Amino acid sequence: QAASVSSAAAAAAAAVGATAIEDPTALAVISSITHRIGFRVIELVRKPVPEAAEELLGAGGWSSTNKIGTGARTCFWSGGNCGQWGWVNGSKWEFVSDPVRRIDKWYTGYEDFLGTTKSFPGGENPWWNDALGIWTGYNNNPTDAKNVEGESFFFKVNGVPVYAKGANVIPPSLLRTNATPEVVQRTLYNALDAKMNMVRVWGGGWYMPDSFYEYCDEHGLLVWQETMFACAPYPRDSAFLDNVKVEVEQNVRRISWHPSVFLWGGNNEVEASFDWYRATQSNQPLYTSDYNALFMDTIGGVMKELVPSMVYLDSSPSNGLISEEPVIKRWGNSQDPRYGDVHFYDYYGNCMDTKTFPMAKFVSEHGWPSYPTWPTYKEATSAEDWSVGSPGMEFRQRHFNKTAEMTNQYGMHFKLPPSWNAATTGEKFRLWKMYHYLNQVQQALCFDTAFGYWHRLRSEPQALTMGILYWQMNDVWPGASWSGIDSSWRWKPMQYVVKRQFDDFVVQSYETNGRLEVFVVSDMPLPTTALIKVSIYQLSGSVCPSSSNNASSSNNASSSTAGTNDSLDADIGGPLAWSATKRVQVPAHNAAVVFDSSVTDMFSLAPGCSYSTCYVHVDAEADAVGPLAAYAPGGKIRSSADSFMMEFKGLKLTKPTIQLSDIQQTSNTTVRFTVSVGGNAALLTYWDSDLLGHFTDNFKNLAPCSSIDVEFKSDQGPVTPAEVITSLTIQDLFDTQADLYTPSAAAPTKP
Repeated sequence: QAASVSSAAAAAAAAVGATAIEDPTALAVISSITHRIGFRVIELVRKPVPEAAEELLGAGGWSSTNKIGTGARTCFWSGGNCGQWGWVNGSKWEFVSDPVRRIDKWYTGYEDFLGTTKSFPGGENPWWNDALGIWTGYNNNPTDAKNVEGESFFFKVNGVPVYAKGANVIPPSLLRTNATPEVVQRTLYNALDAKMNMVRVWGGGWYMPDSFYEYCDEHGLLVWQETMFACAPYPRDSAFLDNVKVEVEQNVRRISWHPSVFLWGGNNEVEASFDWYRATQSNQPLYTSDYNALFMDTIGGVMKELVPSMVYLDSSPSNGLISEEPVIKRWGNSQDPRYGDVHFYDYYGNCMDTKTFPMAKFVSEHGWPSYPTWPTYKEATSAEDWSVGSPGMEFRQRHFNKTAEMTNQYGMHFKLPPSWNAATTGEKFRLWKMYHYLNQVQQALCFDTAFGYWHRLRSEPQALTMGILYWQMNDVWPGASWSGIDSSWRWKPMQYVVKRQFDDFVVQSYETNGRLEVFVVSDMPLPTTALIKVSIYQLSGSVCPSSSNNASSSNNASSSTAGTNDSLDADIGGPLAWSATKRVQVPAHNAAVVFDSSVTDMFSLAPGCSYSTCYVHVDAEADAVGPLAAYAPGGKIRSSADSFMMEFKGLKLTKPTIQLSDIQQTSNTTVRFTVSVGGNAALLTYWDSDLLGHFTDNFKNLAPCSSIDVEFKSDQGPVTPAEVITSLTIQDLFDTQADLYTPSAAAPTKP
């Protein structure tokens, strides 16, 4: 069994039979691991949604013999009783009434909360599993859930459902000769380091070299492989089809024996493209006939002959088949979220509102564009390009109207200057750096919203979302694209969000309709427990304890950092306005609400707080179980989340003080340091390095008086602490937009 950086990848490695490795995070230029063919069975599960619930949520699915309560709260399901599925007494699923609104025999014996017998004004107890070992799931109505239209789309590896966490991988270089084993392995190492268990070889690129599949075999990465057809109709004359058959046969024979390759796809977006072109729109019978001849008969015929037991999808996205014998496709809107996989892009809607995103079964593409990191961009450009709207900037933005679309999105959430034009070089550069900062941050926040939503929808009956493969992981040039890692392998802020959201235990907080909901999502194979702490922090004005500079980074670290069982009992930063802590039961393979409260009631308990001066921080620590227990530092998985009750442009911010300390050489290619903040919060903070490499953690909201340990991992060989520290640039929301918060603070910046 292969060791891996996530339990899902470890499970996949076990499934494909890879050989154990001593250091799963070390990048070997040429692997010395002996390759073996493993034994595994990978199934694509397509069932009516109520039947699929049996696979994903245990015996009984949505069925329940428990008497339904009479909760008064309105649910997602119109007109239905409100409640949640609960894992009762660690033994069975039952449907229980909403404990927030109904306190009856099921919910007696509440713990005192804040020293009273009532939790919040109005009598609410916001903790959703206080009694009888009940673990609550998503709001739903058991009667209506049985009538949900649609079909599941998820994969089981050796009988175990796996939540797919990964990305689309494009060719690692514009030139095949540059795709050396070192370059291929560097690309896939970054996938592992971001806790992925699957990659999609997109049909618009290349068939990858052998070293790609060998690395995936050895490290437990599953490969969704497509034949190289994309985004347009193709002919069906006999010469063309004969040529295609030879091409596909050669690559199926070369690639399919690799145990990491579990699926063949016929094309990328060819079916979807029928709605894009006038010719296909006006004569769909002709083009669907051409489509069937190529992707169903020719390529599908090769798959049936050579790899009959392997999953074959004729197109992505697609609604799949109505029947396999005889083959009948489910034509129609190929993006229908009720069936198959979807590719979702929306540049006009609010990307920080979950209502923007479909309740899809499987998301095989989703993206939001950004420029490369600043160190990569400046290496490829000159000072004359460093102004908003410059010819050099627009040359590297190849998507039509994208600058206008992205700027419109920034304006939804952030303060913007009256004009992006300026008279002096220094002022042009200052505005460009603000624009570039918002560009990086917005992409990360869009992904955080979308990924958090789709990850927790694994337990929503209408969705049962079981996978995210985002577009795209890597890049081939220093221009604007959808990538999380730029062409110099530097991670954008978005990639750190991906790493956190792809962890095996994640806490999420979300404000909607005046209520704050806190979710936990567990992809671990066994039940466990977690300590949850919900806090309200002031954005500025905290007086830091004298010992704050020595605070442990575990007090405000991401999910990859371990702490102790009681570590959440300590403040993560300066004095809290309000907090509450609870240990909860966490069942395996589940998403659920653990806290639900009126925001008004919460803030009434925090003196001096308003929606513009305070925010909610949630910290969680779960006991790692199953294969992950051997790899999680200290046997714990940490995760955190923040919720702001208004857009960032409405917050009252004050200049933060950010310092670096405790700089240590941890190996010849890694340097660790501590980032600390004073009495004012530093929001949306991230650090870049002019050196080649990435960090263990990045893109954080730093609470007042808090600190975090970070390690830089070099991609360019040995580095010293002095080289790393002098290479750093740290940016936060206030300092990037200082003139918009404090006009007198504006000062031209030298390029």
